[in-house]
Amino acid sequence: MLGQAHPEVQLGLRLRRADIMMMLGRLKEACEELEEVAKAAPGLERPDIECEASLLLGDIDQRQGRAADAHRRLAEAESLAAGSGNAYLRSKVAFVLAALVADFDAEHDRAITSLRAGIATAEEIDDKPLVAEGHLRLAAILYNRGDLAGAETELRRCLELARDLGSHRVEAEATSWLGIITYYRGNRDEGERLCREARQWFERTGDTYFQVQNLVRGLAVFALDDDRPDEAETWLREAVPVALQIGGWVVVDVYRYLVEALVAQERLDDARELVAFAARNLPEEDAYARSSLP
Repeated sequence: MLGQAHPEVQLGLRLRRADIMMMLGRLKEACEELEEVAKAAPGLERPDIECEASLLLGDIDQRQGRAADAHRRLAEAESLAAGSGNAYLRSKVAFVLAALVADFDAEHDRAITSLRAGIATAEEIDDKPLVAEGHLRLAAILYNRGDLAGAETELRRCLELARDLGSHRVEAEATSWLGIITYYRGNRDEGERLCREARQWFERTGDTYFQVQNLVRGLAVFALDDDRPDEAETWLREAVPVALQIGGWVVVDVYRYLVEALVAQERLDDARELVAFAARNLPEEDAYARSSLP
């Protein structure tokens, strides 16, 4: 059926398919699909499709720790978005670029400014799903900066929008982050309850990328903090298969906490084997991943 469609329709369908693959954590397959779309789009004079492909490729590079490639891809996407006059694409590029400069360049003020501008653009075109995404991304950066109260405000706004839209996927992502923040703001039981609730939603939506973060930075860390290393190991083992597909800092985080869980259970030989495995193929540019290596 795909082969019979118009070439532009084919590229659009392939973009959507790649986006779904990213949600499922199948980044290698998504990357291969997007590379082909990016090559074909200029021949059809579709800068919007080329922009979105470059944007998603830059997002994958960022997730897997390839900062230089991500900067190059997102610079291409930024230029194409500006030239196209497409407000949606300008907003999306601003969101992904903000994550990149915050994570790899530690330019949090620039990232926050970029996100707020992207949210304003999304509000101007009345794209509520995009506005919700912006608040979610802004919450993540505020959390990493240590502004837990500010992050919670953004997440509650995101949840309001997600519920109005009926978006269980965004609601799950925001609930997961809110659980982590609630935990660190002192309400540990409620924080864990929210992350368990988010896990149930992730199982329904199939969003494995965020499910891994919920399992690792939420439920597994909570179990370790509460001296439940065997339970933490269970959560982390569940996260391993998808984390290996994603790569980058995600897989390092899984093994970092899994080593902690094994050491707490006095399984030192198993822990040493995991450290050696986690060190393989670690991106040189990913300072966070390298610093997190056990």
